[in-house]
Amino acid sequence: MTKSPTDQISSNPSLSEIYRDAQTITNIFYWFIALIALGLFAGIFIVMSTNDVFAATSLGLGLLSTLACLILVRRQKIELAAVTLAIILIILITLNATHGLGIHHISIFAYPVVLIIASLIARKKLMIFLTVLTILCTAWLVFGELNDFYTPARLERSVPGDFFSVSIILILTAVMVRQLTEALFQSNQKLKHELRERKLAEAKYRSIIENAVDGFFQSTPDGRFISVNNTVAHMYGYDSPQEMIQNVTDISSQIYVNPELRASVRKRLTNGEKITGFELQAYRKDGSTLWVSLNTQAILDAKGEVLHYEGTVEDITERKLAEMTLQKNQQRLEAFFNQSLDGFSLACSMHPNNGMTPRTRTASCSIFSPTSILQK
Repeated sequence: MTKSPTDQISSNPSLSEIYRDAQTITNIFYWFIALIALGLFAGIFIVMSTNDVFAATSLGLGLLSTLACLILVRRQKIELAAVTLAIILIILITLNATHGLGIHHISIFAYPVVLIIASLIARKKLMIFLTVLTILCTAWLVFGELNDFYTPARLERSVPGDFFSVSIILILTAVMVRQLTEALFQSNQKLKHELRERKLAEAKYRSIIENAVDGFFQSTPDGRFISVNNTVAHMYGYDSPQEMIQNVTDISSQIYVNPELRASVRKRLTNGEKITGFELQAYRKDGSTLWVSLNTQAILDAKGEVLHYEGTVEDITERKLAEMTLQKNQQRLEAFFNQSLDGFSLACSMHPNNGMTPRTRTASCSIFSPTSILQK
């Protein structure tokens, strides 16, 4: 049995299926991690200018963890790298906010940014996890302060570091989203081109099938035609393929003269057999019969279940009638000889022709029966 070329689309497609080029996504993530590392490195110098050792330490740990994600990217485990990086950034943002202004800290502006970027890479379940983690971190910043689990610092005035922090977040967001959307756009263009090519190929294939000399059909296991070409429709006496598809609701009884043959064909196809040259007698639309030669196979889906049957059918009525006529003549000849009362013998002699060269001779043969010999 053959699997259908239009197998079911996976509900969890890989990155190569989404972006069509995994190497492009790999290169984007190399640059993205480099930019994040650069931003964290710059952040360390910014907070060190204010003698914030805790923030510098947390940023340093975040920098090392971010660089470790390069190993995952190199192995092209992009989704795992994206999720790991998102977790690192969410935790890092939460730590800095806890040590700083709490829910009012400028760094929490990066929460939605992280989720937006991760959503372009991560699957649904992983995005749910990251979203829940972000909500829990936000809850900690709000309810942790309300329940005196931590005390945020007081905002006295803005510092230059706020500008640099926001600028880095905006730059990273713009670059990453732009690169990923560009990859999606190129993938979409390729898909459109492939779709156009496939439609043209299908139209050409359909035209060939519809106008082919051989009859082509597709049918369901329960006995209805899905498609037939003009040759099949005219072969069975219908004016068009549409008329045949609409009128034939049970192939076993409306096409097969012997319905049991249809059950036999279906059983063989279910067992994975390809049927070739299967001869059977079939009904036309007007009730007359014809002989056809059937070639068919089962088409499977991605799960191995039968989608439909498809194959070709050829009108062999003239050949079949000639074979039957020849067989009848042979039977009559055998009966004639078997039922004859006289035995027959054949006698031949060679003699030269008058006026011809000695080597030129002709043969004359006579059939004798024992009765004729006795009479002589």
